[in-house]
Amino acid sequence: MRNFMLPVSCRDRLQVQIPCTQGLDAIVQFTNTDKLHQKLLYLQCIPAAATSTKYDDNVDVLLPLLEELGHDEDQPEEVKLEIAAQLPALGRILHDQQQSSDCEPEDGSNHLLRLVNLAVHLLEDEEERVVLASQTAVLEIAPWLDHTQLHGILLPSLDRLMLCPEHEIRSAVTQLYAHLGPALLSSSEGTLAQNADAIQGVLMQHVLDQAEDMDFQVRREVAIGLAVLGATLPAEGHHNSLLGAYVTLCSDRVWAVRKACADILPEIAKLANAETRETQLLPVFDKFCEDVSHWVQTSALQQLGPFISTLEAHHIPQTCHSYSRLGSHRR
Repeated sequence: MRNFMLPVSCRDRLQVQIPCTQGLDAIVQFTNTDKLHQKLLYLQCIPAAATSTKYDDNVDVLLPLLEELGHDEDQPEEVKLEIAAQLPALGRILHDQQQSSDCEPEDGSNHLLRLVNLAVHLLEDEEERVVLASQTAVLEIAPWLDHTQLHGILLPSLDRLMLCPEHEIRSAVTQLYAHLGPALLSSSEGTLAQNADAIQGVLMQHVLDQAEDMDFQVRREVAIGLAVLGATLPAEGHHNSLLGAYVTLCSDRVWAVRKACADILPEIAKLANAETRETQLLPVFDKFCEDVSHWVQTSALQQLGPFISTLEAHHIPQTCHSYSRLGSHRR
């Protein structure tokens, strides 16, 4: 189970001294060797090779090489992790090259799309470290895609993954739905208002659709994602459906989901108006204080101060009374 969010460091792997440049033939040769140490070493040389003088020729060799290795199910975890870890750096190089006069914009954009498609493929890997590195790669490369690629290719690819029976994959994609909000806001096409509508109409709906997933770990990621996605929404009017889903998840049958809701109560309260905080969130806090789970009660205790800071003064005594009942229950 993934207990932390992205971005995540991808450097937990074999540390080797990396030559600053390597011939393309050597990279192709040693990434196809059976010797793991050499394969990892030369995989780490790929971004440097992409910056050489024969950029177009090298990219035409390096991208298919990465795709072939990334789609090879027999490759060891270390190799797939190294591939995912190199994608953001290679993406940055391709993006920078795309901005120069030496590269056709369409070619550079397609190259980036191939990288993000490879990262999406690696999200299905069984190893958690590979999945986390792939999430990071998607989030770092997505802002460099154009509007059509984001909405027409990347999001539909993630939608297909939500049909997978493995809850780990659905959890990983739910995380991405929430964290792609900033990527859409920084997309190179469309106005800020148009991209904000995309967040509301596409990403939020995807997150909300998972609120009734049969696996509690997916529902837990939905609760966490509501706070992340809500922070990117530009207007209070967009928060109604988000708040409704949050209140429903606060009564989830699994304590881990309720604890996730208690953890983000202050962030959700900041999204609500004073009336909603009074009529919906104060009762939620009361329920957390009386929850049968020690962990939910503990989280409510930890969030008391930040939650109180969002309330109007005349509600604070009531909240402190709930807190005092929590203390009496714990003795």
